[in-house]
Amino acid sequence: MNEISIENVGPIEGLNIPVPAGGGIVVLRGRNGSGKTTALESTDRLLGNKGARLEPTDGARKGSVDGLGARLTVGRSVRRTGELEVQALAGVDPMAFVDPGLKDADAADQRRLQHLCGLAGLTGLPAAFEEVAQTCGLDDLRTAQLPDDPVAAAGFLRREAQAKARAVEEEAQRRRTAAQGALDALGGAEHDVEDLPDLDGPLERLAARLQELKGHREQRQRTGDRLQMLDRKIAETRAQLQAYEAEREEVAGSLPPAEDPAEEERILAEREDLLVRRSEQRAAQEAHTKAKAARGELEVCEGLEAEAAEQRQRADGFHKALFEELREVLPANLRVRGACIQAKKEGRGWVEFAELSFGERVRMAMEIAVRTCPENALFTVQQEAWEGLDPTNRSELNALACEYGVVLLTAEAAEGDLVAQEFQDAD
Repeated sequence: MNEISIENVGPIEGLNIPVPAGGGIVVLRGRNGSGKTTALESTDRLLGNKGARLEPTDGARKGSVDGLGARLTVGRSVRRTGELEVQALAGVDPMAFVDPGLKDADAADQRRLQHLCGLAGLTGLPAAFEEVAQTCGLDDLRTAQLPDDPVAAAGFLRREAQAKARAVEEEAQRRRTAAQGALDALGGAEHDVEDLPDLDGPLERLAARLQELKGHREQRQRTGDRLQMLDRKIAETRAQLQAYEAEREEVAGSLPPAEDPAEEERILAEREDLLVRRSEQRAAQEAHTKAKAARGELEVCEGLEAEAAEQRQRADGFHKALFEELREVLPANLRVRGACIQAKKEGRGWVEFAELSFGERVRMAMEIAVRTCPENALFTVQQEAWEGLDPTNRSELNALACEYGVVLLTAEAAEGDLVAQEFQDAD
């Protein structure tokens, strides 16, 4: 078993921290101000992580943190020598997954996804992004200006795909409004036009007869005018009376017989009736055509709305692809849906991760950190996080750490001086 030795650092005059070879949890216990936080910060600095400033104990010229193949000399500055014999969880804080420090739920989940990618060592864009982008009708990823961060890229692509879905929805709404307006404007004036009689033929025949009657009338008018002229000539010149009378007799003999005025009135009335009926018929046909077009447009709208819904589902494919990349390091009761992180809670099913209690979130964050650590790794866990876990979760987390060969160093408030002890299940 290795150990970390701390001497003359802050309130700690001397402390040995065991580092079990097979993994597990080591707990710093002591009263407030005994040095638990200093011990955690000293270990972080030994592992190469940035942390709070370390100072020697009052009255001591120097302090030291020694173990795992490396050594810190704490004086006016902190100097590190040697090479670590264990792996460190460098640059990633599991507690940032518990609480990213953002009020907006969506932004918080985005930050959690970024921390998950950091824990899993995921860099670059998953190959599945290109396939999802093609199904969403987006440009080739090789030419798109995408962020290097896979979470930011997934969010960008999802927003672009959803923008296409919104455009389709807006087009469907515009066309639906126009089609419904056309139906409303008809006001029930639509009729069945299949069995309407043919009125064009009778109207054409009546128009021809009216034209014929008009010709007769015009001929009579012309003939009457000529007779009047001849009468004037007879009055003006008696010398030519006989010739004119003979001509008159000849012209009078060619005069067509008078038409029955009642027939023309009847035809005009019948024609007016047919014109009214044809106008109504054409209005009914037009209403039928408009209604048919409006119904067809509504069917198109349904198709557009279905296409928009499918596009929104395809837009979620980017985060699904990201989830597949992270699946191996996530607990079975954690998943990504859309851009949200969800956890399965007994009796409630899947809920938003942020709805879990602090202890539940800590449990999952620690499990992910352990799963992503290489074997023979060590990292520290804040006292607040450890104290938020119930005995069952503490035991399960210790068993998981042993299974993966990872050591967790944490702390809890207790009576007495500062000590470091391996975690033991309560009897």
